[in-house]
Amino acid sequence: MITVIQANGLAIIVGSILAFGFGMIWYHPKIFGTIWANEQPHIKNPDGFGMQKGMALGMASSVVDSLLMASVIALLLTAYQIEAVGLLAIAIIVGTYTGTIFRGGSHKLWLVDAGFLVSQLLIILGSLAIL
Repeated sequence: MITVIQANGLAIIVGSILAFGFGMIWYHPKIFGTIWANEQPHIKNPDGFGMQKGMALGMASSVVDSLLMASVIALLLTAYQIEAVGLLAIAIIVGTYTGTIFRGGSHKLWLVDAGFLVSQLLIILGSLAIL
């Protein structure tokens, strides 16, 4: 049996744009960007939060990530309801913790990253609910 899942394409695009924009604010040096940069276990930045090698590629992949995240949330919400999105939030929290600890990162770094991803999830959910 084939199940057809339909998701609102406009809501996915709007949600991903809002989530990406929120990320630019979240990781701004005056919000959490400086904390995030200073807590990186493998990069010590003498100039604080400057443009680093690979920043453009990181920003481009962040756009793709936001779009994929919005698409996955829309499909989970449509196919499995809000419980699946709750499981995704738990997976984000546990997964980012595990990755941060294995890389030698601090709890502060984990809180910045996990806080953003859960906020991103809520922004996308809001756009899916409104549009």
